[in-house]
Amino acid sequence: MDAYGYPNLERDLGVYRSQFGLPACTVSNGCLTIKDQNGGNKLPRFNSGWADETALDVDAVSAACPDCKILVVQATTASLSDLGTAVATAAKQPGVAAISNSYGGGIQQTPATARTTTTRASR
Repeated sequence: MDAYGYPNLERDLGVYRSQFGLPACTVSNGCLTIKDQNGGNKLPRFNSGWADETALDVDAVSAACPDCKILVVQATTASLSDLGTAVATAAKQPGVAAISNSYGGGIQQTPATARTTTTRASR
């Protein structure tokens, strides 16, 4: 679960996995799913800073569980409201076993949805 779009996510994950001898993880083979914060396919605009963060997060999930299916939910913006919505959407997806997110803010600023749920990967 990260903010903004990352149009090269699938390609870059392929480079990472190839570098370490892991099998392909693509949208077409069902290993990778990318959704917007509401669970649809209208992905948000690109942001280079968040793309770096998303690459790091997805590569780390891939390394920790190379056989897992990976769901990436992209929040429309980096607002805590949008991030909270994306977390809640990830939590509702079938087969989700764990959620990873990496953003910060004071507990008083963090929406309840972000505090009570934590991007999920499933086998």
